[in-house]
Amino acid sequence: MAVATGSKPFCLSSEFAYLAASDLFNKISSATGMVLIDVRSKESYDRMHIRTAINIDWASFFQHLSTSDSEPDESHTISYAESKMSSSVKSRFRLRRHFDVVVYGGNQLSDTQDEGSELVFSFCKALKNEGLVTKSLFVLQGGFASFVESKSFLVEGHPTCPDVQFIYPSEIIEDFLYLGSYDSASTHQCLTDLGVTHIVNVTDDCDCPYQAEFQYLQCPVDDYPYSDISVYFDVATEFIKTAKGIDESANNGCVLVHCKMGMSRSSTIVIAYLMKARNWSLKKAYHFVKSKRPFINPNYGFLKYLQNCEECIFGTTTISFPDSSQPSSYKWIDDE
Repeated sequence: MAVATGSKPFCLSSEFAYLAASDLFNKISSATGMVLIDVRSKESYDRMHIRTAINIDWASFFQHLSTSDSEPDESHTISYAESKMSSSVKSRFRLRRHFDVVVYGGNQLSDTQDEGSELVFSFCKALKNEGLVTKSLFVLQGGFASFVESKSFLVEGHPTCPDVQFIYPSEIIEDFLYLGSYDSASTHQCLTDLGVTHIVNVTDDCDCPYQAEFQYLQCPVDDYPYSDISVYFDVATEFIKTAKGIDESANNGCVLVHCKMGMSRSSTIVIAYLMKARNWSLKKAYHFVKSKRPFINPNYGFLKYLQNCEECIFGTTTISFPDSSQPSSYKWIDDE
């Protein structure tokens, strides 16, 4: 619990959730609707900030009102801050009514209370009291420092941040497994930024442009329900395992699995990998991948191949196709 100056204690767990740096990366790379707010000083923001973030110098605004009121009201400070914003920043800040809000402060290397985290918590309290945030409110776990450490190429002002904005894939397993489109797979800087060493190309019409630098596995599958993608489940799983070794925690390699759009074929291979490598049910693997890349959409034929795979592993399944007249209709079964 943190206390903002001149205010009552703020119960953190009931007001917001922490968001890992990898999940913020996924939100940025997939252009998911959100409002990213940097509450550090303007000077700190101008030096470096996470791409797409707007700046609200919370301490400065709060201090300004404190000169006339020894205990300024946080919601009043929000109104005052909004009145001082440029039109472009104000228009983005107003999107807090419609999208998730992610807030970050400075060098928070842990979740323990310190000067930086107290600033963040005070701002979050003000947002909640204002009542205009209708979606989820997140605080970046570890703050700005943790994001710079892991994803500096998305930090404006950092030497590793390119001038051009690339389409990055989604991070499924931190620093190990990515899922994306051919746009990402054919952009050399995307691959080097992420430290990719192995690439699974799940298409029959996209080339493998950097074979001299990366290890490739091509699974020539068309995105058609009757294409037997299951013939590549074992070979792709073994290829991904080879990149990391027996233990995923060993820092040996990094894998990108891609198809044309990063929605159907590649997501099917990643789900199959999680089922085989982690002994997960289809339902668990599917929802885990969807939480990292919300627009995955394996076609119904691929889901049936995954169902067959699940039955081979566990002798049971967590998905059913109840209406034979509508083959794309399915429902999840309780796997508890």
